[in-house]
Amino acid sequence: MELGEEMKLILIMALLLCSSAYAIDLGLDEQRGVIFTSKFQTAILWGDIIGSKYIIDKEGVLDINESQLNLSSTSTNTSDYWDSLDTPTDINAGDITDDGTYLNTTDVLNVNSTTWWAGLTGYITRWFIKVGNDIQLNESLLNNTIDARDTNCTGSGCYPDSLSVTHNTTLNGSVDIFGETHIFHTATHDDDHAVEIIIDADGYGDVKGLEIFYHTGATEAGEDEEVFLAVIDDFESTGGNVAGFEVIATEGGAEVHGLEVGATVHPILQLAGTFTNMDSVLVKGVDRLSEFTSTASDIAIFVDDDDTVIIGNAEHFEEIEVILAVESSQDIRPEFRYSTGVNTWQLFIPTDGTDGFEHTGAILWEMNDVLNWVTVGGEYLINITRTRNNIVTVPVEDFIQIADVTEYEWDKDGNLTVRKINVTVELSTLNFIVRGVLNAVKGFFSGDVNASNLNATNLNLLNNAEIGGNITVGNDLYVADDTNLSDDVNVGGVLTVEGIVYANAIGTGFDVLHSATIGNFLDVGDDLTVGGVIDTKGGMDVSNLTGAWKTWTPTFAVTTLGNGAVTGRYTQSGKTIKGWGKFVLGSTSAVGSSPTMNFPVTAHATSSGLIGQVGLLDAGILWYSGDFLVASATTGLLMAESAVSSYVGLGVLTANIPFTWGDTDQIIVWFEYEAT
Repeated sequence: MELGEEMKLILIMALLLCSSAYAIDLGLDEQRGVIFTSKFQTAILWGDIIGSKYIIDKEGVLDINESQLNLSSTSTNTSDYWDSLDTPTDINAGDITDDGTYLNTTDVLNVNSTTWWAGLTGYITRWFIKVGNDIQLNESLLNNTIDARDTNCTGSGCYPDSLSVTHNTTLNGSVDIFGETHIFHTATHDDDHAVEIIIDADGYGDVKGLEIFYHTGATEAGEDEEVFLAVIDDFESTGGNVAGFEVIATEGGAEVHGLEVGATVHPILQLAGTFTNMDSVLVKGVDRLSEFTSTASDIAIFVDDDDTVIIGNAEHFEEIEVILAVESSQDIRPEFRYSTGVNTWQLFIPTDGTDGFEHTGAILWEMNDVLNWVTVGGEYLINITRTRNNIVTVPVEDFIQIADVTEYEWDKDGNLTVRKINVTVELSTLNFIVRGVLNAVKGFFSGDVNASNLNATNLNLLNNAEIGGNITVGNDLYVADDTNLSDDVNVGGVLTVEGIVYANAIGTGFDVLHSATIGNFLDVGDDLTVGGVIDTKGGMDVSNLTGAWKTWTPTFAVTTLGNGAVTGRYTQSGKTIKGWGKFVLGSTSAVGSSPTMNFPVTAHATSSGLIGQVGLLDAGILWYSGDFLVASATTGLLMAESAVSSYVGLGVLTANIPFTWGDTDQIIVWFEYEAT
């Protein structure tokens, strides 16, 4: 027969209390009826009795060897007492003696506590007390016990793997925990907390509130590891703020840093983007895109071992958002692979914020984890495979999306790669790489600056600068070293150049409201407008100040270009515009009535009347003369001279004036006017 749980307990205590060497603190798991320790190295505590006939170490928990408790009624050896107890009837505790009395095979072992403990008085041990005729546990000694088994698990494999604390517990001194520690907490009020650590450094140095020693081992490319991972499920939130890590402090003499990193450590890596629908989803080879991208239709996933989910998208993605309607009862132990070709995959280890689909979270990786990622059928594929057997409750998806992200970084050398920076105080840094706009009220840059646009109230560039767009400076611009510009520079104050400034693109100009001091070299591809004095202590190549000409393509309205050709060039010196435009007709070209030609630069509002001459060539026959008159701020009218009585007058061009236009005929216009 099976021995009752109370009898098991008594036998264990009797064996233990026979020797003071084992008079140590024990706790009782009342649900399972076994003794366990409040410490966790049971192999050390019970080392001398592990080989005992009646007491065994059952995977870290002290237990009874039940095979030794089947005693025979025909043996004089008490270890064989109950082997043949097949037809039990009533028997009281008094019928059992310690001098070899045998049990009648027709008797029942009656363990009724009232009868069994009738003769006991007072304390039996510090763990047991007598209450009336009952023996009871001394519960005051059992309040602070820790069950070293996983109470959420059943079976022989559930004993020493994790630590569960299910009641209010006070632990004094040090606690050594081997294995996993899970803390489950549901808030009951505002300003609640699951874990609170109160530290008093008391004036000592190098006092840590929480210290983690993390050994990576031989990690390889494609593996992501996290010393600290915070997974925040805010899918149901409608507002508010959540800080993944927040540091607050009072005022004092110490320098308090929210984050401090050592040498060779990159402070920040950001994956910026938003979650969107993927292009395809296959669950065990079946299209499930509609279920994944809608909360209205949920399906079970990873139902069996080796089940797969394959997510595809035309663009790279580095994150998967997983919202679960039902969480898996156990980690499915997923394996992640990315596509390297048709039916070929590469294993990698991303950051799994779902803990194997045990809860809602996100899965993310970096592009350097998937260096050989290629498209298959026009899509980048991620394959997730379940590798664990015998899961009671499998996950059910509610809503799953992906994020195509851009990586921004603050690296170990102090270089920033960001999209946009707004700076309201003086800023000094080693290097700036800004893929968007850099806005600075006071821009003081000691390192390289690389930006698409740069806006500043005051701007000092002490090193190299690559500006792909405009530089707008409200006050002074100071350039100490090489600067390459691809667009216009507008300086509201003084331009000071001690280095070399190159305007790489045609159409790049400088507009300076006050003086410009050039200490080294200034190369301007377009206009240089200076409201004050230009002091060229070094070299200056400003093409437009010396009347450099630019190519320009005029537009002749009320004509048909056909297979003809138009060309032109112009120059600007200050507000004066000079140039010419030419229209050479082809065999399919034509001239209509009152044609016009546009201006390369908008004319001043007061411009009017005659601003140029027109040459009209009847190819191989004769040149005719004409005039160019202002028609609007952007166009001029082409006129031909004609005889009017004793004087030369002007008339509009037509298809037959001053001659019938044909192949290789030409219209050439020379002009000069005031720009706006």
